[in-house]
Amino acid sequence: MHKKMNPKDILVVSDLDGTLLNSQRKISTANLCAIKELEDAGGRFTIATGRSVQAVEPYVRTLELKHPAILYNGGMIYDFDKRLPCSEQFLPEDLKDFLGRIAERFPQIGIEVQRPGQMIIVGRNSIIDNHIKEECLDFIDCGLDQVPSDRWIKVLFAVPYDRLAEFEPFTQQMDGRGVDFLHSWDLYYEMLPAGITKGFQLPRLCDMIGVSLANTAAIGDYRNDREMIIASGFGAAVGNALPEIKEAADYITADNDSDAIAELIGMLMG
Repeated sequence: MHKKMNPKDILVVSDLDGTLLNSQRKISTANLCAIKELEDAGGRFTIATGRSVQAVEPYVRTLELKHPAILYNGGMIYDFDKRLPCSEQFLPEDLKDFLGRIAERFPQIGIEVQRPGQMIIVGRNSIIDNHIKEECLDFIDCGLDQVPSDRWIKVLFAVPYDRLAEFEPFTQQMDGRGVDFLHSWDLYYEMLPAGITKGFQLPRLCDMIGVSLANTAAIGDYRNDREMIIASGFGAAVGNALPEIKEAADYITADNDSDAIAELIGMLMG
């Protein structure tokens, strides 16, 4: 993809936390104005995030989002206009024993099972409490035996710093079981269906919107954005991104507190 393009050909896909959102979890006026300018010129904009439908809805209203979005780090593509999922990917239905072993071995770890329209907490800690508070989430708090075994989109493990080094090798016992583990934030590990990432869903999103993958620009900051950045026609990383994400990108913007999306759109539109 060339840096300057016809706006009508462009699709910009942005990560949310650490990218489109600033440190106060707000979308800056400059970013909103740039997105509107892109859309007024015939371009398209949407988001790709690890968040659930409920957790992104306030931002969808602010953005007046017109196109489907990638949610749950690739577990779902959701159309907010139709209030329906366009694509859903589910974990295998035999994972309760593994979660039970984690809860027994690591009682300090928080565990969220995320199903369509449901967040079920089966292990609670201060990291989970902060997640609920920051994203204003509704949830069900119950024992693992009460959780339905089907339609799990992802499982989020909230892992304290002093357990990270031990937890990661423990997950390797699930190799070949139809799941992958993703380090999606400093203290979050997520279990997703094998092969499911934002990058996996990006070509499907392009087909739904009617845009060539080659004309898509994707921007992010963390490990869960890497495949999307690589898969896109033009990959960008914000200035606060991890070094490995910057290395995967074609372009590095200012940080998320400095109107990074406005910078990217301005560069694409020339």
